[in-house]
Amino acid sequence: MKLRNLIGTALVATAFIMASGPALAATQVGYSNDFQKSLEKFVPGSNLDQCVTPSTLQLMYEKDVPTMGVGKKINGYAQLTDTCIGGVWMMASLTGTANSVAVEFDAKSVTFCEGCVPLVYVGTSVPKALSQFTADYTGLERAWQKHIVKVSLPPVTDSANKGTAPGTGIVVAISFTALDSGRSVKSSGNGPAILAQQIGIDNVRITLDNAAPLPANN
Repeated sequence: MKLRNLIGTALVATAFIMASGPALAATQVGYSNDFQKSLEKFVPGSNLDQCVTPSTLQLMYEKDVPTMGVGKKINGYAQLTDTCIGGVWMMASLTGTANSVAVEFDAKSVTFCEGCVPLVYVGTSVPKALSQFTADYTGLERAWQKHIVKVSLPPVTDSANKGTAPGTGIVVAISFTALDSGRSVKSSGNGPAILAQQIGIDNVRITLDNAAPLPANN
């Protein structure tokens, strides 16, 4: 009985220490989504408010070969559509801090975006322009391709974090851009119109790394 009491007391003490110490266990160090059920944390964004519409970010499904005229949903993915001259992106706010963030995902061209380059943004507030994004400079194709972008972050200070929304630690956004000289246009009843460009994004995996950076010149 004494042994049981000692073990019980030790467990209670350990739980108390963990509860009263820094909330390391609650810090989110990773996030993933295969988009089979929902877009979850991801929402659309743009540097121009009018560029965000209900069709900017949608959950879509690839289907297998139709049987009796009906195809079964086999793969969900996020579809990002740009119908505007401004950039659009999908973004998620994650809890935690990091010295660097690795963003892995599969991407492909869906409509008029062969050769487009996917872009990644990581910061402590929402992006405001595509110039803040980083690329791996691998052009999109009609087939899924894996992309990995790692972004280093400066040390977080009170001044650097000022204005960040409560509960927001890291903001990760995925976008794309075309490297040609301009957007294609098509004729419509009201004159030229910008062709919609669409890409698919799947199997997103985000890793927050708090490892100390290596010393300079090493």
